[in-house]
Amino acid sequence: MRISVSVVLCLSVLSTPATARTPPFEQCMDARDIQSVRTINHRAILLSTSTAYAQVDVDGDCSDSLHSARILARDGWVCGSKEEYILTDVRRCAVVGLHPVDAKTFARLARAIDLAAPATLPIIETKGRRPRGFQGSFEYCVRPSKIVGWSTTPEGLRVVTRPRRHGGYKEYAVEFANACPESRRPQMSLVSNIGLDLVCGNAGDTARFYGDLTASLTGSGLATEVAGESGSLTISRFGDCKVSAVYPVR
Repeated sequence: MRISVSVVLCLSVLSTPATARTPPFEQCMDARDIQSVRTINHRAILLSTSTAYAQVDVDGDCSDSLHSARILARDGWVCGSKEEYILTDVRRCAVVGLHPVDAKTFARLARAIDLAAPATLPIIETKGRRPRGFQGSFEYCVRPSKIVGWSTTPEGLRVVTRPRRHGGYKEYAVEFANACPESRRPQMSLVSNIGLDLVCGNAGDTARFYGDLTASLTGSGLATEVAGESGSLTISRFGDCKVSAVYPVR
């Protein structure tokens, strides 16, 4: 069973916080900085902090009580050393492994978990009524209305957002499912297939490009030349690129 946990994670540590937060090992995660926690399966949890992502393996099934979970970790570091624990109201599960993942892998896993459990609460607590259905997360979604700049990359796009209105994230990578010559057009907008102001790489999410293509693409079917008295005129149409992944760039 996959569950997306939505409450602020309570933390318990065994010593006084250190002034300098230097991890004892490179792969360790700062438990005091945990931003979100999701259940991958009965023995694996997906964690994120403001600087890192990881899959955490545990020796028992604590997934049914993660809404009340606490982390018990020496000096507040989760390293997978079997000396850290996930504590719930009914169980104590030792952390037996920690596997760092990159932003793209985390976004793919988090999006799959949230899509499988669309009725869960947002990762960050908010006040007021919450609309039903898939909400997404700034950890793997971008708001088209908050994009203030963009550029092309070999994989797709790099977009710039307003961090204060975007979970603190300033830049996102938007990857395409296939090569997309339409991205040579000068204007772009991201389009959600589910009608929200969120593009997450879900099926049907697209980057739509407008304007004239470069001369090298004229006649390829993406633009049409019409002969006239004053010469040839290129009639521009839009072109869509399928979005396959969205994730923050830190």
